[in-house]
Amino acid sequence: MSIEPNTLVNGDALIILQQIPPNTVDAVITDPPYSSGGQYRGDRSRSTRDKYLTSGEIAADYAQHSFTGDNLDQRSWMSWSAERLSLAREATKSGGVAAIFTDWRQLGALTDAIQWAGWVWRGIMVWDKKNSRPQPGRPRQQCEFIVWASNGALDIKRDAPFMPGIFSVPPPHGRKTPAPNRKAACTYA
Repeated sequence: MSIEPNTLVNGDALIILQQIPPNTVDAVITDPPYSSGGQYRGDRSRSTRDKYLTSGEIAADYAQHSFTGDNLDQRSWMSWSAERLSLAREATKSGGVAAIFTDWRQLGALTDAIQWAGWVWRGIMVWDKKNSRPQPGRPRQQCEFIVWASNGALDIKRDAPFMPGIFSVPPPHGRKTPAPNRKAACTYA
């Protein structure tokens, strides 16, 4: 498979990543299923159509686009993540970077998976969503995390900007992710 610069590829990562030639990708930026939703095992094992179906525009999106990988137990999810990240690392150029989004429930499993896949774990960035559902007697879960890593050593002489460790951007209208037609502004803290 030939990938042109700045190309977005939609498909099953375990299939697509095997088709990408080694050492051709500059960066991997991914927001995989967290497989952590729901309080009980029965909640987590429902299909994404059933689990996230709400109303209006977002319901139509989920009704059309169900996806796998969001109903695994933590060990299975970690193994699945390590497999995907290993294939992604093989496709990534030496010194290339990865940024993987996750929530607090899978943060530890993701940092293990990225190292098992052969990446050099570089740290964690925080996405402060600014708003979240209040929960009596508990802190708000208003942050998600971005685990970042490199495929081997980073070139410290490269022309890269300084980046913040916290990104503050509320989801539009209280939604977790922006709708395809909506824009989200990002400010750096």
